[in-house]
Amino acid sequence: MPLTSYTAGQVLDAASLNANFSFAASSGGVVQVKSTLKVDAFTTTSTSYVDLTGLSVSITPTSASNKILVLVQIQGSAPSFIQFILLRGATEIGSGTSGTSTNSLFAMESPNANTIQTNGQAVIDTPATTSATTYKIQAKVPSGTGYVNRRQTDASVGVSSSITVFEVTP
Repeated sequence: MPLTSYTAGQVLDAASLNANFSFAASSGGVVQVKSTLKVDAFTTTSTSYVDLTGLSVSITPTSASNKILVLVQIQGSAPSFIQFILLRGATEIGSGTSGTSTNSLFAMESPNANTIQTNGQAVIDTPATTSATTYKIQAKVPSGTGYVNRRQTDASVGVSSSITVFEVTP
């Protein structure tokens, strides 16, 4: 491209700029972020998946070709173990498929009743929509009681869990 000289006081218009400069299209980036922070405790004795109350987030993608990065971080405790799944609407996403009976996004087991563990996962989803989309967490235990945001022994230690979604361009 030849070098163009401009003089002091010369008015530059779009045509002259476009003729003398090339502009690269940007690729990839974060369009919007939505997050929910759960600060209260949750317990379950359910052996079937149930909503982990207060741990869902809704996002309306601006383009059907964009992806959603979902970050989940949960703190909890369970005497045997507690399993978690991630749902987009009613569709389970991100779970493993190698289990022989039940698959999950992740699970945690506490070595003792005074322990709080942190676990999390990142999932890239392609919802292919511009409609409001809700991501939520469900939990279950094989037996006993599972705890989120607290210890098994008492509720005196409070922690928080979160779910954050990022709309990203490809």
